[in-house]
Amino acid sequence: MLEGNQSNAEGKDKITVIDAGAASVQGRRPHQEDRYTIIPPTAVPGSQRKVAFYAIFDGHGGTTAAEHARTHLHRILALLPEFQKGKYEEAIRIAFRREDEELFNTLVLERGQKKGGTTAVISIVDVTAALLVVGNLGDARAVLGILDDRKHSGYRAERLTKDHKPTEPEEMARIAEVGGEVNPASGRIGAVNISRALGDFRYKLPLTRTDQNDPLVSEAVRPGANVKDDFVSVEPHITSKHLDPAVHHLLVLASDGVWNEMKDQTVIDLVAAGRQKGWDAHTIAKAIVKTTEKNLYSDNATCIVVIFGKPRPVEE
Repeated sequence: MLEGNQSNAEGKDKITVIDAGAASVQGRRPHQEDRYTIIPPTAVPGSQRKVAFYAIFDGHGGTTAAEHARTHLHRILALLPEFQKGKYEEAIRIAFRREDEELFNTLVLERGQKKGGTTAVISIVDVTAALLVVGNLGDARAVLGILDDRKHSGYRAERLTKDHKPTEPEEMARIAEVGGEVNPASGRIGAVNISRALGDFRYKLPLTRTDQNDPLVSEAVRPGANVKDDFVSVEPHITSKHLDPAVHHLLVLASDGVWNEMKDQTVIDLVAAGRQKGWDAHTIAKAIVKTTEKNLYSDNATCIVVIFGKPRPVEE
C-alpha cells in the first residue's frame, strides 16, 4: 500500500496539475444522469500536503444517487483521519461505505425509494507526494496515459480501474457465495447490469432478506439460499501509483458512455492529439464526449481530463 505521508519534508510539490477540465453529453437518453466533481489541489489541514480530487458518478434509475454522491462523497473523505494521514486506500473504502449508509437513510428510510444507484470512479492526486490513488465501483473507468521521453514513444494507456459486471467470473462467484444469482439470460442481478455500486438497495442487506416478496428482489435471490451479504457490493477496486516526475502523464476519468464507444488507447491518443493542437483540458474532454454522440443509441457520456507536469523551479 502506497501512502501520501511519504512526501518530502519541505512539503514541496513533486508534480503539478497543469490543467483539468470536464464535459458531459446526454446522448440519446431521455435524461442526463451523470454527475462529476473537480477539486483542484488543496492543502490538507494539519499537513504539508496538497491533494486534488476528481470523480464521476454515472447514475441509473434516477439522478438522486449520483447527485448525492457528487455533493457528499468528497466531504466525507476530507474529514476522515485516514485521509488526513495520507492513508488514501483505507480512506476511500471507508468513504464509500459511509456514503452508501447516508444514501440509504435518504432514499430508503426518508423517501421509501428502493430503486436507483450510481457507479463511481474517484481519483485522489497527492501532488506533494506525486501519488495517484483511484477507486471505482461499476464500469466507470480511469485510464492513465504515460509518455516517457527516454523511450521516445507515444503515450501508453494503462487502465487503473476494474469493470464490475455480474457476468465476470469473480463477481458471479462472489454473488453466489452470499446467496444471490445472476440471470443467465440477461446477465443482470435482478434489474441492474453492474455488480458494485452506491445505492441499488434492493440488492443489499437488509432488503434482500426483508423484501423477498418484491419480484425484483426474489429474482436475484438463489432459491433456498441464506442471504449473507450484499449482492451489489460497495467494496471498491483501488489502485495506487507513484507518478515519476521525469515522465509525462495524462489522466482520463469517464463514464461507460465513453468506454462503450472507444478503447482506452484511443481515448488517450485523442487527449495527446488535443494537447498537440494547443487545446485545454475542457476542450479535449468535450471533443471526446461529442464523438460518442455519433452512435444512434448513445448513452450519457462524461469525461474528465487531467494534465500533469513538473513543478516550475522557484527563482531565487
